[in-house]
Amino acid sequence: MKRFLPFAFGLLLTSCVSPYNISKITPAEEDTNWAWGREFMHKTMDSVVVKIAYETNDRNNAIFNVEIENNSSRPVLVAPERFWSNMSGANLPKDIIQLQKAVDPESYYLDLAKQRSRQEAEEMNTAINHVTLSLVETASAVASIADGETPEEREERQMARAESEQNREIDLYRLENKRISLNDRKRFLDQTILRKSTLPPNSVIYGEVYFQRHDLATSYEINIPINDKLLKFHFKQSIVKP
Repeated sequence: MKRFLPFAFGLLLTSCVSPYNISKITPAEEDTNWAWGREFMHKTMDSVVVKIAYETNDRNNAIFNVEIENNSSRPVLVAPERFWSNMSGANLPKDIIQLQKAVDPESYYLDLAKQRSRQEAEEMNTAINHVTLSLVETASAVASIADGETPEEREERQMARAESEQNREIDLYRLENKRISLNDRKRFLDQTILRKSTLPPNSVIYGEVYFQRHDLATSYEINIPINDKLLKFHFKQSIVKP
């Protein structure tokens, strides 16, 4: 046991997750304007105006704000899963695919639906387990009283039942927090992410689009198709270490 403890402690130290670097991504073009701390580039194609600005990054993705304004006389299909980026950088590893499709926003909703399905099953199984334990405890209490349990046995049984009730409350609290977390995730996606939409004339849509990032990329070319034509936006990246 004494030999195992240093090994376990060493394993814990070597398994720590390091913080990810911060991408500082700025437009590589001059035609920009600022809005609420974000520097937007904007281009027009067939009376459709596309504005894009870098928002933030997580460990794997660079996140951009995209706004599309349809000033044409016909509907325009906005399909984020058809957007793509082209990373470039002299030091990018050879195994990195530089041309990357944007993350399909529907994949987040599918993952959320799977989590909710598992959550419901866990809630139902937990409820069944709680009812079963309550019935067993009640039957055990009746049998113990009938057998003439001693005061010490009665106290021990009551303490065990109180502990079991506390554990059930902890289970319910944990499940409630998971449910709240899933609902918050759904609300966050609904409020922020850009989803596939048919944009009617004289209307605007906006939201966030996720692209793969890499610390060794020095630039990103964001490609947005409009009416089977392509708008390209160029950004440069520097890295800030936390």
